[in-house]
Amino acid sequence: MDAYAVLGVQEGADRGQIKAAYRRAARAWHPDRHARKPTYQEAVRRMQEINEAYDFLMKQAARGNARGGPSYTPEDVLQGARALLDQGRADEALRFLLAHPLHTAPWYRLVGGARLALGQDVPAQDAFRWAMRRDPSDAASAAMYRQLRRKLQPSWYRRLARALRRLFR
Repeated sequence: MDAYAVLGVQEGADRGQIKAAYRRAARAWHPDRHARKPTYQEAVRRMQEINEAYDFLMKQAARGNARGGPSYTPEDVLQGARALLDQGRADEALRFLLAHPLHTAPWYRLVGGARLALGQDVPAQDAFRWAMRRDPSDAASAAMYRQLRRKLQPSWYRRLARALRRLFR
């Protein structure tokens, strides 16, 4: 099945063109429009093809293939960001990571590292916290989170918390 032919769009169509073509085709071949007609079974079959083509093309567009842009696997995203961080290009690494959100523990750890390199301590702490939530066994993220928490927490607050812990033992 050629998904482009089913919807009647050219290769490289953007998401808006795909959606408009889907709506036109669905309006023409929806089984409700062909109820009590001899073309009902044909409409059911065509509607299934139209839905499959639409799903396929929208997934392709989400990955960038329908727009002709690059598509990255999760490993590509993580490796590319690590390479940029190793080269000292934290701002580019952060932009690259935010453009390709994976929301996994390694992704959050790299976002935290990029933000830390840019001097954004509070957002870095948040990213390391999210990495710990995604993977509780991630010792590196936990260590960075604790280090940033100690750095950002005022000393009077630490002394008060220590005193309260001693008081309520």
